[in-house]
Amino acid sequence: MSGGHFDYKYFQLQFLAEELEEELDSDEEMSWHEDCYDKDIKLFRNYAKELKIMSRIFKEIEWYFSGDTGIEEMKENIAQIKAGKTEID
Repeated sequence: MSGGHFDYKYFQLQFLAEELEEELDSDEEMSWHEDCYDKDIKLFRNYAKELKIMSRIFKEIEWYFSGDTGIEEMKENIAQIKAGKTEID
């Protein structure tokens, strides 16, 4: 198994993003907050995507600190993530 140096905390970012998406999906109109509009929902969805990206980046960092990848591979993988060349769920 890879990683582990930071106790797989990158999963917490992934889980947080998924929880936010589930909240948005469960109440598309966000009736729990009366001044939330479609543009706000889009903003929240973008935040969830950014959390997923950060999760992927932190996973690369964790794998480096765990000795699973080298510095150049880590930097290349992060560059690919930031450039949008890897799929973010």
